Amino acid sequence: MVILLFSVENYLRFTNIENYTNHRVEHVLAVERNIYDLLTEELKEKLTPFETFCLLASACLHDIGMIIKKKSNETTDEIRKLHHERVRDILNEKYVEFQLNHQEAEIIGIICYGHGISDIYELESYNRWSIDSHGEVNTLLLVALLRIGDLLDLSYLRAPRLVADLKMIKGISLYHWKLHDKISDVKISHAERMITIFGKAESEFELPELYKLRNWINDELTLVSNIFKENGIPVDSVTLRTPLDKKTVLTRDNPFLRLASFDWKKHNAFYGRDIEIKDIKKRIIDKELLVLAGESGVGKTSILNAGLKQELIEEGYYVFDVRLTADFQVILKKKIKDQLLENSRGPNDIVRLLKSLSQKNIKVVVFFDQFEELFTFHRHNNLKIEILNLFDDVLNDEEITARFVICLREDFLAEMWEVAEIVPKLYTLENTYRLKKFTPENVKQTIRKTIEYVEYKIDNEFVDKLVQDFLKKEEAIYPPYIQIVCHEVFKRHRLKYKDKSNVTSINEATYLELGGAEKIITSYFEEILDGFSLEEKTVIHDILGRMITYFYTKQRISFRQIEEINNGRIDIENTLKRLIEHRIIKRIETEKHEYELIHDFLAKKILANKPAMGDSSKIRKAITYIENIYHKQISLEDVARKVGVKPEDLSRDFLKKTGEHFISYLNRTRINQAKKIISNDPGLMINEVYDKVGFINHQHFFVVFKILAGLTPEEYKKKELGE
Repeated sequence: MVILLFSVENYLRFTNIENYTNHRVEHVLAVERNIYDLLTEELKEKLTPFETFCLLASACLHDIGMIIKKKSNETTDEIRKLHHERVRDILNEKYVEFQLNHQEAEIIGIICYGHGISDIYELESYNRWSIDSHGEVNTLLLVALLRIGDLLDLSYLRAPRLVADLKMIKGISLYHWKLHDKISDVKISHAERMITIFGKAESEFELPELYKLRNWINDELTLVSNIFKENGIPVDSVTLRTPLDKKTVLTRDNPFLRLASFDWKKHNAFYGRDIEIKDIKKRIIDKELLVLAGESGVGKTSILNAGLKQELIEEGYYVFDVRLTADFQVILKKKIKDQLLENSRGPNDIVRLLKSLSQKNIKVVVFFDQFEELFTFHRHNNLKIEILNLFDDVLNDEEITARFVICLREDFLAEMWEVAEIVPKLYTLENTYRLKKFTPENVKQTIRKTIEYVEYKIDNEFVDKLVQDFLKKEEAIYPPYIQIVCHEVFKRHRLKYKDKSNVTSINEATYLELGGAEKIITSYFEEILDGFSLEEKTVIHDILGRMITYFYTKQRISFRQIEEINNGRIDIENTLKRLIEHRIIKRIETEKHEYELIHDFLAKKILANKPAMGDSSKIRKAITYIENIYHKQISLEDVARKVGVKPEDLSRDFLKKTGEHFISYLNRTRINQAKKIISNDPGLMINEVYDKVGFINHQHFFVVFKILAGLTPEEYKKKELGE
């Protein structure tokens, strides 16, 4: 297609008029290109010369209605709102200047008018309208093509931000200008039946506006879908692509996260909660407040951050999460201002700030995760009153349209009843959703879709077997247990078929080799502390005990508190680092350098198996002696003589206090040290390792290593090297 030069000359006359939101020739060219890309080859052949002329003319002239002020005080927004009507009037009044006859100007004016109306079917009477000397015009098709072609000119080249600043554009025009600046390209594909928008978002906070744009285009496409279908244009969906899509959300080496929560970056691989997410999202949109309750370990945090957050973003909501720390209002205000208010403009009061956003039609959702902290940390301090007063203010202000989600453990619902006496809207049965443990269908969906995500397969019979095993003792299943078991099964399968990359179907055999679900879970919790010395285990249990409250909820403790608990017994910084790597605890970046548990129920599992060292100084001395001299040839008798007890007494007390036989503990210590040597010095030959950790010969070392590590020394070395 080529531009109608005489039309452009008239169009360009108006580009310097004050407040005219022009895009100059670039916009005309872009609209033409988009229309051309929308047309199929067959349709290009069917269009009459006059219909092609009408398309070209409307591409050039559809925005000239922006140029006229009917009243001296008319705003740019008012002009924009009515510009489609004005272009029609201009063409009807000045058709001679555009070298058109009245009938030609009228049909082009109708096409231009159609790009700004709410329902293009109001122009149905003009469809197949017969124009003298030109024949019938497929008016609705031309309107639909112009409408979508114009809408798809989204590139930042259309409206560079610098131009907006120089022209001092304001209001809705500035909004559109800034939105264009977030788009890098638009592609139309007949083969995929799709329009793809390429956005420039670098964080999730830049996505809501892009999704609102996608939804707007999708609505427009729905409006013209029947017209496109009748004329053979195979474009019926819109998708958004951003640099965020390219980030690897899960590793193909093992897509199951064990105890780690899913966050927003992993939302593409969060499965198993489709029905719940759909239901909760509807409740959030419909109601100002939702209380999301559930047992510890059912995945409340994951469903908030990996499930609901993305769904709400796609609805055009900005989503913020906050914990009830002493400075939570300051943190929330900063998050909102950083993302939504340039140069931190806006009220400092949180209520006024939310009201201001509502007046600008900015949709906001605030997640209050682990709300039970209101009743644990803040039960007897002023912050509890401050929080309740804030909720009372925002929930009773009709001008605030923000949505709030309170997430807490369900055993604190009774506490919510009590505070509801102070703030009635804070908790009712109607605004509460109980998130339950996994049903069999939740489990099946999670396993199958996660496996498919990394392009593996899994036998359906095996999935059914897993569900049956999980349900032997309980009516429903904790999501972390699925992650733990499937993580181990997937890891064993990958190792077993490492040299056969084409074996991608996971079956029951690997699962049975590991001893089934209960054995895998038990072994996992044993594995967590495997590699720590008995002294380290004792300190770890003391630390974890301080991280759980009287109410069996997790609580943060500072590094200083941890140092006091340790009292110089072990290398505490290295131990904390290893606990973080094992996903037992996480570090919270605060001034106090605080730490907390990943899951409450994990603490119960570990604390239930706390080492029973008691006051046995003899056993402590024995442990210390073993860990200092494991690399030499030592026996039970040697250690007994060293600590001053009979061998039989040491053997009995050692088993009673540590839960292990003397020789088992000695072998485990030696193998753990061997692992460290292999990891730290991969160039060392395996047959050089065994005598460094106290084994007499290579064969004995090989057998013990295989039993305790689950791998041969060579296999372990290859795994560490990533081969």
